[in-house]
Amino acid sequence: MSLDAEMKLKVIFNIMMQRLGAAALTFACLLGPVACSDTAAEAEGTTTQSLAAQVASDYAIQAHATYGDALSTAEALKTAIDAFAADPAAAKLEAAKTAWKTARDAYGRTEVFRFYN
Repeated sequence: MSLDAEMKLKVIFNIMMQRLGAAALTFACLLGPVACSDTAAEAEGTTTQSLAAQVASDYAIQAHATYGDALSTAEALKTAIDAFAADPAAAKLEAAKTAWKTARDAYGRTEVFRFYN
């Protein structure tokens, strides 16, 4: 991944975490007490706060990986489109179509992270 692409991914990730971090933490705090009783949590040395922090961390890791996949497939799409634009052959058109489908699928998986509104 190029430095520019990595920087873009970091900016997207930071914006996403600003918007979604509080929502994920709130969800984890609400779900934590339902998922296990206070007695079970104390027995395992787990508090609702540590559970919420773990959920938020796991959420961030998954979001980062998902947006990274979307970015890499978008870059592949750009390469395929540039190749087709330079030499508009049927094979390159098909490659661009395939790259679009792949990129759209990867982008679609990021939509789950936009539930905060």
